[in-house]
Amino acid sequence: MSAHRPTFEAAKGRAPSARASQQVSLRHIPAQTKLKFRTPAADAPRRDLKRELQLAEWTATNRKRAKQGLDALPPPTTEAQGEAQGEAQGEAQGEEAEQSRQSALALALELDQDSESEAEGSASNHDQNSEGEEEEEEEEEESEEESEDEEAALLRELEKIKAERAAEAARRAASSAAADQLSRDDEIAAGNPLLNLQSAMASSSAGKAQDFGVQRRWDDDVIFKNQAAPRSSGSQGFVNDLSRSEFHKKFMNRYIK
Repeated sequence: MSAHRPTFEAAKGRAPSARASQQVSLRHIPAQTKLKFRTPAADAPRRDLKRELQLAEWTATNRKRAKQGLDALPPPTTEAQGEAQGEAQGEAQGEEAEQSRQSALALALELDQDSESEAEGSASNHDQNSEGEEEEEEEEEESEEESEDEEAALLRELEKIKAERAAEAARRAASSAAADQLSRDDEIAAGNPLLNLQSAMASSSAGKAQDFGVQRRWDDDVIFKNQAAPRSSGSQGFVNDLSRSEFHKKFMNRYIK
């Protein structure tokens, strides 16, 4: 729609005619198309930065120790010196291990020879000691059997005592339960007047008749209940209706009548 008029020919995509030709500047062309690498310096000595740092720390530490009056520390070793010292220590440790192994072998041979000589001497002593050991074992077995018999007798006596105590405790419990039941029955019979009417009559005050009738209920004198029943001249006590209370009646008789 354009100017309130329909457009029957739809817009079509086409190349712009306003910029038919373009001019490209030299600055628009990519210039840096290759990576730049740092060229090595000619005859540049390789510095051992780790060694320099160790020497600086060693110098500072010795300066502090000198102020404190302490002896100076030895200079730190380089990697080559450390490797040489490690190799020398390894060789020394290997020689020490070989010497210790040879001394252990010699000691083992001596022990074997000593054990053979001791075995020959102990064989003769073993026969002499075996008879004495057998006698001691027999005596120990006899003493053990006697102690076992004594323990069995003690255990039987202990079981007998326990059984007697249990029977006595059961008898006492049964007698106490029977006594409790009797006392409870007596209390029930004495507390219920229907079961014990004579005692209830005797416990009442002298000359007072026993009345088992239903007493006057608290709600007998409520509104709309028993209003037509004849009233006695005496006081009725509490009335929950203020219009029929004694105070209201007296007030009406005095000021309104």
